[in-house]
Amino acid sequence: MDLSLCKTISFFILCVGSALVFAGTVGTWYFGNRLEAVRPYRQPIRTATATVEVAIVSSEDIRIKYANKGATIGFGKNKEPLLILRSDECTARQTGQNEVIYGAVLDMDTTSSAAGKPINFLKKTDYVQIKFFPMPEKNKVSTGKVICTLNSDVQVEIIIPPQDTTKGLIFVRDLENVFSEFKE
Repeated sequence: MDLSLCKTISFFILCVGSALVFAGTVGTWYFGNRLEAVRPYRQPIRTATATVEVAIVSSEDIRIKYANKGATIGFGKNKEPLLILRSDECTARQTGQNEVIYGAVLDMDTTSSAAGKPINFLKKTDYVQIKFFPMPEKNKVSTGKVICTLNSDVQVEIIIPPQDTTKGLIFVRDLENVFSEFKE
């Protein structure tokens, strides 16, 4: 066999091998990124935290941390709770603009029925219900926001619309865009 023919065949095999390695690297990168975009929503819920702030119309001069009266937030479908987060404490402070802002950081109990279910099961949520235990039962909510983080990977922001409350319950029912990024 001619030495130059062997050299040409070796060079050809080297080029084909390099092209295959390059194609494999690009494919791994591309499909890995596609998979990563979906994977967090399929992960089982291990942790959930939420930061909630609600502003109510009030002239009450208050700035207090309630150490024994907290808040709760529930994600529900029909009358079934999907995810519940609680806090043993909350704060209330006057803004100086005829508003009192109630705030709390809430956590999911690790024994919750939501633990172990995939994050994307929350797409079934019809409503979110919020209650601050020291808040007056009847009041006028002017604005509010919930930022809920699941497994430290997925963050959901819920805007609380203006509403009149009874029994101290605050509801958010327009959740159309809240879970729109959740992938199957």
